[in-house]
Amino acid sequence: MKRLFLIYGNPGSGKTSLAEYLRSNHSFEILSLDDLYIEFVKEKCPDFYFEKLRNYINQHYHHILNNGGYTKEKFGRDFVNEWHEYLFATTIEWSATHDNLVVEGYLLIDCLSDLETRMSQIAQVFLIYVSDHSYRVLGTPMSANDVAILGQTDENTA
Repeated sequence: MKRLFLIYGNPGSGKTSLAEYLRSNHSFEILSLDDLYIEFVKEKCPDFYFEKLRNYINQHYHHILNNGGYTKEKFGRDFVNEWHEYLFATTIEWSATHDNLVVEGYLLIDCLSDLETRMSQIAQVFLIYVSDHSYRVLGTPMSANDVAILGQTDENTA
């Protein structure tokens, strides 16, 4: 069965480091929400795009896209919902071609439950919380290797 790891936590907590470990040592594919968010803004919201966006993703999301309804009222679009649908569609698309997929990024924070529910129909979904380069699954501390083998069966390793 396919495995999907949703790695979330605050900026700078070690999410990308864990994702890179999983790619390098356990053949996971990584869907970086930072990269996906920049692609989304550039393609779907070009008026909000700027060259150095990568340095301000958290702030951009909270103060431009998800700002208490101001942007929705001003532009007549629900950019947060559009972003979530873009994320869901991309995750489904990537999971179709990858048996072991990591979706990592701070921007999972407000759609984690919805993404878990949607994806649980097609993959084993594991939520991994990262804080200060420590990993927790369902509140249990784990090493990076313990995370990597979650849900692994003989079928997954064949």
